[in-house]
Formats: sequence, C-alpha cells, structure tokens
Amino acid sequence: MKALMLREGNTIFVVHQSKTEPTTGLFRPLNADTIPNFKHNCVVFAKAIGLAGFKKMIAQFDDKSLIAIIKYVVNKHPPFPNMSYKLQRVEDGQYAVTINMGDAKKGGLPDQAQPVDQGAL
Repeated sequence: MKALMLREGNTIFVVHQSKTEPTTGLFRPLNADTIPNFKHNCVVFAKAIGLAGFKKMIAQFDDKSLIAIIKYVVNKHPPFPNMSYKLQRVEDGQYAVTINMGDAKKGGLPDQAQPVDQGAL
C-alpha cells in the first residue's frame, strides 16, 4: 500500500518511501524488457526519482548480474553529479545496495503558489 509505481518502457519500478526518512526509498524493478532497454529505463528512473526529492535509494536482490546495471547507471550514466553506491551481502546471501543520489535537486512544480509582482497568465 502507498507504493509509488513508475513505468519506463517495459519496466515497472515499485518504490516504498521510508516513514522515518522521507528522502529514502526502498525500490524494486520489475523488468520485462531487453537488457539495453532495461539499462536505459534505469537511468530514466534514477533521474525521475532524484527529481522527486529522494536522496537515497535501497534495493535487495539475488541476481549478481544486477550489479552491472547499478554500475552502468551510477558510474557511466549518472543523471546527477556525485552519485555513488555501497554494495554489501546480507545474512541470507542477497545483495543489498544503497545508492546515494548525489547532487539531485527536487524539480517539478513548486509545492505552493509563488507571488508575482505583475500580472501573469
């Protein structure tokens, strides 16, 4: 419940926002696309989630090949400067990655009306 669902190509990204740290999210991609498209989809997702105000994203997975996707996004095609990641193995043998979104700045429309000195449309 209350998950944020983002779709890019044939990949759906499910994000759960932390209740205690609103700029942290736990995410899982559900992919039904080709590897080149999946890599592209992940770059677009990283940009969108950074612009949405997230500073840290966390994922757990079994498939070691997903590490290459993380390296592709963070090291080769980072949407924001100073992105980084920390990879570790957890007790059950899964991989856990924490991605620092770097210098991502929240984008989009302002949260409230902005005063205007003269008439505006």
